[in-house]
Amino acid sequence: MPQQYVGVSMDQEALATQVKELQRTDTHAREQWAVFADTAGGGKRDPSKHSAEFLSGFLDQLNSGLQMPASTPPVDTAEELATVCGAVKIMQKRSTGFKTAWKLYCEDYGGGTFDPAKHEMNFLVEFMDFLSSAAYGGGRAAAGNNGTWGGTTWPAEPPAKRMRPGAAAAAATQPARAGVPAGGMPQAGQWAQQAGGRLVAGSKEYYVAQVKHYQKLGEQQNTHWGAYADQFLNGVRDPNRHEGAVLKEFCDNHGVPPPPEDWGVTSGAPPAGVQAPIVMDSYKEQLVQRIKAYQKASKEQGETWRQFCGGTYDPARHESPKLQEFITMYSVP
Repeated sequence: MPQQYVGVSMDQEALATQVKELQRTDTHAREQWAVFADTAGGGKRDPSKHSAEFLSGFLDQLNSGLQMPASTPPVDTAEELATVCGAVKIMQKRSTGFKTAWKLYCEDYGGGTFDPAKHEMNFLVEFMDFLSSAAYGGGRAAAGNNGTWGGTTWPAEPPAKRMRPGAAAAAATQPARAGVPAGGMPQAGQWAQQAGGRLVAGSKEYYVAQVKHYQKLGEQQNTHWGAYADQFLNGVRDPNRHEGAVLKEFCDNHGVPPPPEDWGVTSGAPPAGVQAPIVMDSYKEQLVQRIKAYQKASKEQGETWRQFCGGTYDPARHESPKLQEFITMYSVP
């Protein structure tokens, strides 16, 4: 006797939620939904895009035990799968919006598995179909603003920009934004001042100041940092946008001198919204060190943390419960 799927006398939202749950938990139902949506629903696989009548019809189809034959898929070669997996990984690094969409899609439909290499080709293709339908449906992809895809809403985030010639001079003429003074982000010493007025050795702000001081030593040093950022850091030249460990590696490997002790110290309070150096208790510090060691163990493990953390790569910038959640989820030693 076929499994029975409740679906009678439910509104559209409840039906869509039920179909999504079936997609997550029932392989047979997920496959049948894909065929049903492609055949009778114009290829739209997001349940929230269909009427209550359409969703009820799908559940009735499941309850009847009648199998809808799927079209014969093309044979997936290992080379094609590797190419698609590589494309997904590259896009996660290049596009914050893509990375967010992938993370949410994997949480909803992929059992929380974020590594594309651990999914089959049909899952990757369905994700691409999801992106395409969202774009054609006028989702956030077109405007870059806050949007909703598949019933999930997240804020838009600006993409990283490569520094262009003259960008520094242009930035100085820009009006101030909320929490950021005119001319861009504050010097590292201004962060440190919020916690006591001086740079804290070993903090991210210290290494930001170290790199910025190095840039100011001369054109050769400034060009050196720019070339390094272009080659190894995806063209992101603003030291403020990198983790302290990344900046420290550059400084250690290239003999960058320490910043002056009074770097950036000014009178008056720092701008609103600027983060102070992090103060951690012993419990959180242990969690942070475990995750950092996990990241360093392999490139794949580092990528696992980057996919989990949502764009804030420094573990110290996260609360202890989130760190513990990652440690538990991935069995971090």
